[in-house]
Amino acid sequence: MTTAVKAPTDPNVEAATAVEEYARAVVDGDVLANHYVRLAGERHLADLAAGEERGLRFDPARAGRAIRFFSFLRLAEGDFAGRPFTLQGWQAFIVGSVFGWFVEDPDGGARAPHGATAPASATRRGMSRSWPRSPRCGSTRRRSPRSPPSPRASVR
Repeated sequence: MTTAVKAPTDPNVEAATAVEEYARAVVDGDVLANHYVRLAGERHLADLAAGEERGLRFDPARAGRAIRFFSFLRLAEGDFAGRPFTLQGWQAFIVGSVFGWFVEDPDGGARAPHGATAPASATRRGMSRSWPRSPRCGSTRRRSPRSPPSPRASVR
């Protein structure tokens, strides 16, 4: 009786499968997501299929290495102190997309040298109350010393 010997697989490549799985789940409607997340999933899958024509390539080993990095981190406080930090699907999609896509050029530069994300609580006009306040938010805007106080400030 012979047993099939499984070829050794790269753990980074295995970790990177979470990126494509999440993109497929969003596009198929298995994961509830807004319009922009759905577009990101569609773009990821389309670029996997035809990105090489435009000089794009996805390196699963690099994406997986970035995703696996988080498993080495440990939570420091609270009920889960000491447990490994495990990325959820949407987090793995963001990390894998930022670190996995590259433009085929002599320098091997990343598709985007940096990534920007915002939580679902962010709105078009500003950030909601769950997002940390910034000087640009209307509720934390300071009056200049010369401007008169607003009528609402004097009403109690």
